[in-house]
This record gives sequence, C-alpha cells and structure tokens, in this order.
Amino acid sequence: MSALSVSPGPASATAEVPAPAEAPTPVVPDSPSTPLVPDPGTPADPAVPSTVPGPAEPAEPIAPPEPGPEIPPEPRQSATVRLLDIDPDLGAGLDAAMFARARELLRAPVFEVGRGARTLPECDSDSAFGLLVLSGLLGRRLRVCQAHATELLGPGDILRPWDPFDSLQSVPPEVDWRSLTPVRVAILDQSVTRIIGRRHELLLAFSGRLLHRVRTGTYLRAVSNLTRVDERVLVSLWHLASRWGNVTPDGVLLPFRLTHEVLGEVVGAQRPSVTLALSRLRRLGIVERLSDGRLVLCGEAPAGPGTRIRGGELRRLDDRAVA
Repeated sequence: MSALSVSPGPASATAEVPAPAEAPTPVVPDSPSTPLVPDPGTPADPAVPSTVPGPAEPAEPIAPPEPGPEIPPEPRQSATVRLLDIDPDLGAGLDAAMFARARELLRAPVFEVGRGARTLPECDSDSAFGLLVLSGLLGRRLRVCQAHATELLGPGDILRPWDPFDSLQSVPPEVDWRSLTPVRVAILDQSVTRIIGRRHELLLAFSGRLLHRVRTGTYLRAVSNLTRVDERVLVSLWHLASRWGNVTPDGVLLPFRLTHEVLGEVVGAQRPSVTLALSRLRRLGIVERLSDGRLVLCGEAPAGPGTRIRGGELRRLDDRAVA
C-alpha cells in the first residue's frame, strides 16, 4: 500500500452519515535521495499524487558565500643583495678602495612582506643589527589607552621590531606593525654586524639611521601641536615628500597611498578632520589627488614657523601681528 494512502476504519453496526473525507496532507520523504523538484526526464510515480497543479517553479539560486578577509602570506626570502648597491649612502664615509671592499662583504638576505602583513622576518636579536627597509612603507602603531599614533617607515630606515618596549612605562602601550604596501627588507644579520663594527665609518652611518628616527619623531611631535589640522597635514605631507617623494612636472608625488585614518594617526587628528583638511587643500590647489589615491604636492613647501594657509598660498606672518 502506498505511504500516502488513507486506510478506512472498521465498519460500524449502526449506520451513520459518513463525514466528508479530509484532503490528504502531502508528506515529503526524509530521504536525501528524493529530489524536491522532480527531474523533467523522470516519469512521475503513479502512487504519489501531485498536490500542486502545474509545473513546479525553478528553485531560487543560492548566492555564493562572501569571501573572507585575505590573509597576507608570511614573509619569504627572495634574494641576497649587496647593501651598498641598494643604499650607497651607508658607505659614504669610506674611501674608494674600502668602499669596494665593503661592497663585496656587506651582503644580506632580502625578505618580501605582503601588503597588510603584521609579522616581520625574525632573526637573532642578540647579534643582528636590525632590518633595513629597501622598498615599500611600514607602519608602527602605538596605542596608549584610547590614543593612537603611527610612525611611518620607508626605504632607508632601520628598525628592530623584536625589541620589547620599555617595561618601565607606568602606562604600558600596545605596539603592532603593519605593511601598508608590499615591502622588501634586508636582514642585517650577525655577519653584517661584525663588518659594521670593524669600521667606524660604517658604524656611524648605520647608527645614524636609528638616530634619524628619533629626530623624525621629535619633528612630527612638534607638527602635531600646530593649531590647524590642515597645516599639520600639509607639513607632514611635505616631510614625507622630502624623504620618498618623486618630482614630476605637476609637483612632488608621494609614491604610496595613505588612508585618512593613518594620516590622522601621524598628525594627531581624527579621520573626519583629516578629510576636511585635505578637501580644503585640494580646493586651494595646494594638493592634488590622482585617480589611484596618491597625492601630489603643488607649489613650494611651507616656509617655516609662522606660516598660515590663506587664499591658496602659504605666507609668513609677523608674530607681533598674530599677537
């Protein structure tokens, strides 16, 4: 007997008026092998009556799942380079013969770090001098309570990301790294450190890169104390352009794209304030934005202390007039 057939009850001795039969309730089999929509090429089962007249509507297509966030690959070694070929300024204090000798000896492995990666190559912190950035842009983000600050590092900078932050800080910070663009770094390992220690010219040059970060941090701290956010943004952009900018017929091009959030953490301002500041600088013709998001600085850099943005140009004001 079919599963959907209705069995009659036992006959009663007393004749009664039979109640109208209820319509059978369709039962969908639990077996996963039974399709919900029958294949048009398969003959219908005569024992299973159709409860829905007419052809079945096609099933609604299921949208594919949203792709998850892309996980940047781990840093990987790509090559070994001569450091003085990539950054000859590190050997500027050497004479010609010593420079040629150091050029052959100073070789370092190069690692590639993908955009968005939060890990950097590891090495022996007790013997390695540090990491030398060859290309790209890194961000070192420092958080104290609810405040954030980002230090930008690019070609020529030396860092030691494995060093712990000063444990004597009364309010301990949180520090993390992020590659804002694809980055290439050279590991100044133990062999490089030994060679640096043999020549005072090299020792001063490599140590000077570490001291340059300290001076840059002090400079940007002063910039963050400017009253107007648009002045902070403009001076900071010129600072970045003086280090890594490319001169073009239209102005000085910053070779990387900075989000308003990152720029705000550089200048000490909220993202909406940075957006308004950049809009004003663009409206005045001081900054132009390319289609790929990179910025071009037009005209001349700010003249120095006492400058103000007025009418599309920077002017030095008399301190007595300001007072």
